[in-house]
Amino acid sequence: MSRILFVDDEPRVLEGLENMLFDQLDAWEMAFVTSGRAALAACDRQPFDVVVTDMRMPGMDGAALLAEVRQRWPETVRIVLSGQTDPEQTERALTLTHDLIGKPATEGQLVKTIQRALALQRSCRSDALRRVAGHLEGLPARPNAYSRLQAALTGDDPIDEGAAVIEGDPALVAGLLRVVNSAFFAAVRPIDRVRDAIVRLGLDHTAALVLALCAYEELAGDAASLAEAVFSHCSTVARHVRRVAPPEVRQKAFLAALLHDVGFLVTAGYFSGVTPRLENGRLVCEEPLVAEEREILGFDHGHAGAYLLRLWNIDEDIAEAIEHHHDPTELPPERRGVVLPLCAVERALLELGDDADDTKVRELARAMITAGGPS
Repeated sequence: MSRILFVDDEPRVLEGLENMLFDQLDAWEMAFVTSGRAALAACDRQPFDVVVTDMRMPGMDGAALLAEVRQRWPETVRIVLSGQTDPEQTERALTLTHDLIGKPATEGQLVKTIQRALALQRSCRSDALRRVAGHLEGLPARPNAYSRLQAALTGDDPIDEGAAVIEGDPALVAGLLRVVNSAFFAAVRPIDRVRDAIVRLGLDHTAALVLALCAYEELAGDAASLAEAVFSHCSTVARHVRRVAPPEVRQKAFLAALLHDVGFLVTAGYFSGVTPRLENGRLVCEEPLVAEEREILGFDHGHAGAYLLRLWNIDEDIAEAIEHHHDPTELPPERRGVVLPLCAVERALLELGDDADDTKVRELARAMITAGGPS
C-alpha cells in the first residue's frame, strides 16, 4: 500500500484533507502531522512514497522540510500544497518540489496529482535512478523560465510578454539567439533581438527550444562540455525532424528530438563507467552504449530522460518517445507516431554521418518512416 504524508501547521486543514480523501483509505496509508520536525520524525520511522506539505509554517517551513527530504529520502516524491503567493517563497519551492498545487485544491486535483506521482514511481525500473533524480538540484516540476514563458504566451500580447520573460535570463537570451542564428533554423539574416527570434521560430517552437535550453543548463552541472555536445546533437536531429515529421505529430516530435538525449547528463554524471564518447567536442552516438547502459545500470539514457520529463509533468507522448527512441518496436504501432521521426532521423544520421547532405538524411528518414521504422 502506498504511503502518503501530509504536513500543515493548521489542524483544520489536515482534518479537511483527511475527510476529503476518505475514499482513498483502501489504496493509501495516510499520515497527517502539523510541523516539519514531526514530518521528519515520521519519515525516520518509515519512509513515505509521497510527502505533501504546506510552505509557510512556523519553525521549519516547507522549503526546509523538502530540502531535508530530498537529502535523506531522495526517492520520495515531493509535492507542495500551498496558498503561498510570495514570489521568493514560490521560487524556493520550485527548486525543491516535483509538483505544486494551489489552495484550495479539489479532491480531483489532489488525487490526480498523487496518483501521477505514484505511477511515476512504479514506472521507474531502477531504485538508483529514482535516488539520483531525487537528489538533482534545480529540478522543479518544470524549469522556471519555461513555466513563466508558457504563462506569458497565453497573455494578450504573447510575443512581447514572452520576449520579456526570456530577456530576464541573459544565459537564455544568448542560447536562444545562438541557436536561431545557426544552421539549426538557417536564418536568412542575423537575428539579434529576442522578439525577432520568437517571430522567426513561432510561439510553440520558441517554447520548446526554451525548455530544451533550460533542461541542459539545469542538469549540466560541471559537465558543461557534455551538455554542449548533447544539445548540439539533439539540435541537429530536431532540425531534420521538423522537416520530416507528419503535421499531426510535428510539434511533439520536434520537442522529443530536442530532449531525447538529456538522460546522458544523468547517466554520465552519476554513474561511472557509462559515458557517451565525444570527438572534437561532438557527441558520437553508438548503439552498443545503450546495451552497455542496460547491462550495467538496468536502464538506459532514454529511460533516464523520460523519467526526468515525467517529473516535470511533460506530455506523456513526448516522454514515451524519448524512452523508446532507440527501439520504437517496444511500443504498439498505434503509439509510434511521435517516436518514429526521431528514431528515423537519428538512424539516418548514424548511417550517413553527421556531415551528410541534408537532403540525403531526410530522404532516408522519410523512407524509414514510411516503412514503419528502421529495419
